[in-house]
Order: sequence, then C-alpha cells, then structure tokens
Amino acid sequence: MPTALKILLFAIGALLLVLAFIGGGVSIREFSVPRMQRIPRLFAAGAGTVLVLTSVVLFAVTEEEGGDGPVTGSTPTPSPTASTPTQAPTSSPPPSSPTNSLGEIGQHIPQNFVDDCRPMSDLPRGAVEGAECDRSPDAPEYVDYISFPDSPSMNSYVTDLLGVTDVSELPKSNCKTREDFENGGYSNYETENGQHGFIICAVVDNKPIVLWTEEFLSIVAMAEEEHLDVDLEAFINWAMDMEKSGPVLDNSSSAATAAAPGS
Repeated sequence: MPTALKILLFAIGALLLVLAFIGGGVSIREFSVPRMQRIPRLFAAGAGTVLVLTSVVLFAVTEEEGGDGPVTGSTPTPSPTASTPTQAPTSSPPPSSPTNSLGEIGQHIPQNFVDDCRPMSDLPRGAVEGAECDRSPDAPEYVDYISFPDSPSMNSYVTDLLGVTDVSELPKSNCKTREDFENGGYSNYETENGQHGFIICAVVDNKPIVLWTEEFLSIVAMAEEEHLDVDLEAFINWAMDMEKSGPVLDNSSSAATAAAPGS
C-alpha cells in the first residue's frame, strides 16, 4: 500500500479519536465544545482506533519487507539454447613452410638448407628482414642473411660494422689461406647471371668469418666456422658459390656460381 494512503488512514483515525475525546464536552475559557451524543462518539472512537492501528500495522509490515514497492527477484538468465555443434574440418590446413615464415628473404636462401633457418630475432638498424641459419651438411656453423631497402643502406651497414668509411680501405685479398683471414681483406665478385658485390674475410675470436654482399638484392650474408683449423679454402669457395651459399635470385630455380674472388 502506498505510504501516502497509510498516512491518510492514520490522520483520519487520529482525527476521529480526537473527535471522540472532545465529544464528551470540552471548555477552555471562552472556547467550548458541546457534548456529542453517545453513539456517534463511540463510533468515532472505535473507527479512529481501528484506522490508527491499521496504519501502524501497515507501516510495520512495509518496514520488514524493505519498502513500498513490490519485491522483485533478479530476472533469471535464460540458459542458452544448445546449438548443433559444427563439425570440425576433417583435414587441417598445411603448416607454413620455413620459406614462408621467413618472408621474402627466405626466397633468396638456397633450398638445401633453408629449412634450418629462422627469422632473425634482432634486426640491425635500417634492415628490412633477416634470417639466422644453423649448421647443416650444406652450411657452416652459422649463416646470417640481412636484407636492406637499397644498396646504399646495405653498404652503410657494412662499413659501420667494419669501422671504415669505404670497403676499399681494406687490403685486397683472395681469402684462401689462414694468413689471408688473419690479415683480413676483401675481393670483388660477379656471377654469370649478373649478381655482384664484394666478399670480406677476417678472424674474430679465433673464428674465421666471411661476409659478402649482393648489390642487386641488397642483401648482406655472413658465415662463421668453429675455428681456424677448418679448410679455409673450401670455406671461401662455399661462400663464393651462390648456388650453395646464396643469396640466390630465386631459390625455386637457383643457378648462379660466382667468379673466383680476387677479380
């Protein structure tokens, strides 16, 4: 029941009780209320008492129920209608090949060991893509391939790495003997299909290093062997055989053997 109606009942009941009280005759100085007849007075007293008690009871009940409005429970969330499960495909798509995961640079790594390569985790500044390749029967201890947006960016990376302003500052070398590697040096090369660049040999931490560039693709490759006691001539010949070492123009049909270093 609305609160306003309860108050109204209480007020009417109280008024009737007051009326029954003063109906017996009240006189205060100049003000006087004449006596009511006995029956109307009893009716007023009874009705007023009933109304007052009723309103008090209603107030008490409302207080226990926590308010005037209807108590509403939370609307139950309907359970989702079970749908017919979609049948899983019988065959999963083929996993991406290592060449795909390497990006475009994977197309320029020889097929005979591209499966042993992974994307480079920390690219040099200015590089576009990179690949790190572990030892395999067709590669030395490790080989890195790094591609750049253009040839000047590639050459800038190499000269910064070597601490020179131009590769021509290094001595010329065939890079075929232990002495050649220990002294360090470079050679120009050009393949039969027009690939060209320069190759550099050196010794770092007692390990022979070969670094070579490919101007057309703007790719730097760098290979390392375990120690100086390996066949260094075979190592440099592997690096200069583009079909074996890369970077190749396209590993789906690679056929590019470099000219001998020192040209």
